[in-house]
Amino acid sequence: MRIAVALWRIMPMICILISSNHVVYSQSINENRYALVIGNSHYQDLSALSFPEENTNFIKKALEELNFNVNCLEDSDLSSMKNSFSLLESKLRENSNSVGLFFFSGYAVQMDVDGTFLLASDSKITYERSQIKKDLLSLYEIIDAVKDENNTIMIIIIDSEWISQIPWAPKRIEGFWEPWRLPKNMLLAFGKKQSDMPYMPNKTKSIFTEMLLKNLSLSNLDISEILIKTQKDVIKATDGSQTPIVRSTICRPLYLKFDN
Repeated sequence: MRIAVALWRIMPMICILISSNHVVYSQSINENRYALVIGNSHYQDLSALSFPEENTNFIKKALEELNFNVNCLEDSDLSSMKNSFSLLESKLRENSNSVGLFFFSGYAVQMDVDGTFLLASDSKITYERSQIKKDLLSLYEIIDAVKDENNTIMIIIIDSEWISQIPWAPKRIEGFWEPWRLPKNMLLAFGKKQSDMPYMPNKTKSIFTEMLLKNLSLSNLDISEILIKTQKDVIKATDGSQTPIVRSTICRPLYLKFDN
C-alpha cells in the first residue's frame, strides 16, 4: 500500500516527463473546451465568505480567454448546481476529445468515509449523516459522472473553506482523496488542506486562485505543470501554512495556452 501511495504521489511528474519527451497527442486549437465555475459566498447557516465572488469572476474571464465555453454561477442553490453540472456532462458526452473544467469556490466539508461535499447557498448544516448527501453536492458523484467520457480530459479545482463544526466531521485528514480513486485523464486539485489555516475574513481573492490565475496566463505549460507550479507558489507565499493538493492521472500533454 505504501508503495502504491508513493507512486501515485509522483504520478503527475511522471506524466509530465512522458508527455514532454514523447509527444503522442496532437492538440488542436479548435478542441472543445467547457467549464462550469461556481462561487458561493452566502449561506443559510454559515457566515458569508469574502473570496468566492472575486475568485469566480477572475477565473471565468481567464478561462474565456483560453477558449473555454464558461457557465458561471454565483450563490447557487443545490438544484441549479446539479442541473448545471448535468449540462456540462452532456456537452462532454456529445463532443469527443473535449476538455472539461469544474471550479468551485465556497464552503466544503470532508467526511471520513463518504468523501468531500460542496455546499450550495441553500445547504443546511445538519447533524444527521444520512441527510448530508441530500443537502450537499458530492464530489464522488461529480467524478463518477464524467469519467470515461469520450476520451475527455477533466480538470476539477476546489478552492474551499473547510468547515469542521459538524460533530462527525473529521478534524484532520492529511491524506484525503486517495489518488487511486481517480479515473484516467482526470486532474483534481484542492486549494488547501483541511488542517490549513482559514482564509482571512476580508480577503477578496484567495491566495490559491491568485497564483492559479498568474500561472494560467503562462504559455507552453502543461495543465499538470500549471497546478504543480501553483502548489509550489502557494507554499512559498504562505511560508508553508497553506499546502494545495494536486492529484493527476493525465498522461498526455494538455496546453491551455500555446505559443510556437
